[in-house]
Amino acid sequence: AETLDFASFAVGRLDPPLPFVPEQRFDLIYAFSVFTHLPEPLQRAWLAEMVERLRRGGLLLLSTHGDALLDDLDEAERARYLAGELVVRQPSVAGTNVCAAYHPPPALQRLLPSALEIVAHRPEGALGNPPQDLWVLRRVETVG
Repeated sequence: AETLDFASFAVGRLDPPLPFVPEQRFDLIYAFSVFTHLPEPLQRAWLAEMVERLRRGGLLLLSTHGDALLDDLDEAERARYLAGELVVRQPSVAGTNVCAAYHPPPALQRLLPSALEIVAHRPEGALGNPPQDLWVLRRVETVG
């Protein structure tokens, strides 16, 4: 962060809000491999917080576990995933690598607040270990 003096950085907690002053708004929020370790209620809470913190037209970049990880799911989980449902393992340990969330595109679309529109979805577009889907979302309306 010392060499990126044009940007602000902070480490958050498991529950919202973000650790910034309430009036502060951002052009970009990046959440790589965050939603992949949260149960649905926390995902909804964080999406609402991020909408609140984004400026109109601001972007939210996030990654999700997608089709690339279908082989990691057991038969029942795979059936739910293929039916378009969010699959969350071990939600009681949210925020850890033990908690794992898998997002087929329809499930993520249902989670999104109306103030966010999908700009792009790239399956396996967030390179890493494991490969994750990359989503680019834009805040399109004002809040409140």
